[in-house]
Parts: sequence; structure tokens; C-alpha cells
Amino acid sequence: MTFYTLPDLCSDSFWCRDEYDAIRLDAEEIKKLNNDILRTPETGMSRLCELPKTYKGIELRERLADFEVEKQFYINGIAVTDEYYSKIRSNILNAKAYSQMKTYYGRCRSRTVIKKYPYGDFLSDSKEYHNWDEFALTELLCGENVVIYLTSADKEYYYITAECYSGWVASNDIEICGTLRKTDEEFIPYTVNNVIRVAFEKLGTPYGWGGTNGGTDCSGFVRGVYRRFGINLPRDCSTQAKIPVKKHDLSALTEMEKKMCIDKISAGAILQFPGHEMIYLGKYMDSYFVINAANKIVDPREPDTVIYPRAVIINTLSMMRPDKTIWLSNLQLALEI
Repeated sequence: MTFYTLPDLCSDSFWCRDEYDAIRLDAEEIKKLNNDILRTPETGMSRLCELPKTYKGIELRERLADFEVEKQFYINGIAVTDEYYSKIRSNILNAKAYSQMKTYYGRCRSRTVIKKYPYGDFLSDSKEYHNWDEFALTELLCGENVVIYLTSADKEYYYITAECYSGWVASNDIEICGTLRKTDEEFIPYTVNNVIRVAFEKLGTPYGWGGTNGGTDCSGFVRGVYRRFGINLPRDCSTQAKIPVKKHDLSALTEMEKKMCIDKISAGAILQFPGHEMIYLGKYMDSYFVINAANKIVDPREPDTVIYPRAVIINTLSMMRPDKTIWLSNLQLALEI
């Protein structure tokens, strides 16, 4: 799916270059980068092997059940009532818990979603758009390790901590293990060409906040691409911005200065503005192209119409946000890994 582009630009081969076949980081360098990311507090990443092996179960249970939802949400267009949230609280409060409890290690059996609360529906802020889940936090990929804490009263959910987030997941998606397991994922060489190829594999993938509906959101898309090389990025744009790699601060630059900076960075770089990020593809016919998971955009040719691609798409930095500002002018940061 493309916006404001030509058909030939939809092929990964259009953007690949011979010079992009060079290895950017080898396995040992990637291992070091991952350790550096874990050691950077601002990334919010957890080194699971260093987490406490015991915790205060009753205290955790009561804290997780102590929540209020003030905004109106909908399930398949039907307004969610307070009774629905009361059942969620009961599912937490009736979970078996003691003053001191031991943690368990687990491993994700299949791709799943970490949610803020233990429930299986889609809680959308729109009556019309049913496949949005406001309380989805992030996707958990097959093979990822987790630390397991509480089990919901109905035994359908675990409260877990993964490397990048804590929340509730379906218990059927988690295999309990005695120890943390080394990944059996097969990573591919980290080259710019491979970044482009992997990104294009996801072209057209549905947009799904927090990984819902089998989709991906903007930071989940970027995280998933780089994971294919064994690089473990944080979950959110804001925390990914803190990783210890080469960065270009674009926030105070004019549009012309931003273009000059982008001209010097490599394809595969991560470009960010507040609330969104994308992977840079390159320049063609004086336009800068990116691939990203986009929920809503505005085509400058029709500035009064908001478009909802809700998919991984290719577009130029001349696209507009719903507030009618240009993507290029909004860019704040470029990261080169």
C-alpha cells in the first residue's frame, strides 16, 4: 500500500543498493548493543535474570485491581458499563495471592498481546472502529522470555514482565519454564539491504495498536524489523529514542536543514516525531520516502480529508498530520543503528 508514490517504489529492490550489503554490526556487536540498551535506565528495559525472585503477592494484587476508567469505551459498538470493569477487578482481587510469593519463568508460545488488564475483548474509543484496543500495551513475540507473577482468578491470564513491558497475557500463550531460555530464533545478517527487505515483508500489514488484530503499530513495526537481526529495541518511540546509538537531533532545524541532514543518513535509519516513527528508505525525485505503520494521515493534495490507511504503508515526508502540519517539519530525531 502506498500513498503519493509510484508503483515501482513499492518493491524492495528499488531501494536496495550494492553498497548496502555491508555488515553494519556482527553478532558480538549486536550482543554488546543489547546489553548497553538494558543498562540504559531511560529505555525502560528489564534484565529478567536480575529481577527479584520473590514479591509481595497480596500487595501486587491489590495495586493491580485499583484502577478507574473514566473515558467511555465500546465493544463492537456497544458502550462498556461499570459492571464490565467490576468483573475485571474481581478477576484480579480473587486471584490466589500470599504475602510472599515466588516468581516463575515463562516463554511465549505464539505471538500474543500484553494488555493493561486481564480481558479478551477489544475496548475501542470509537463506536465505528471495532478492531482498536485502547488497553493493548504491546505485542509479545514467539520465543520471548517473561517473568510470571499472578494468575487471574479464572486462570485465563498471567501478570508478567517481559523485557520491554509488564501486563496481562493469555495464559495459553505462555509456557512455564524452569529457567530463562536462550532464543532459538534464527537471525539474519544486519545490513541495510536486509532492513529494507524485512520492512517490505510487512508492507500492507494491518495497523493494530499494541499489536492487536494481528497487526502492528509504528514502534512495534520498527521493533519487529530490528528484532530479525537480534537487536532488542524498547517498546515505545520515546524509549527507543534513548538507546545508545548515533543520533541526529533535528528538533531545532529548519526544513531545509532537516533535508540536508537526512541526505547524509543511511536508509534503514529510524526517523521520529512526537507520537510516531518510521524507517527511512531513501530519496527519489527530490522526495524523501519512508515505510511505517500509519493509522491516519492527510494527503497535502486534499488537506481537509483525513485518510485512515491503518496499515504498513510507503509515503513521503511531504504527508501531513491531522493538524495539517508536514511530517518533515515535525521530525525531531534520526537514529542510526
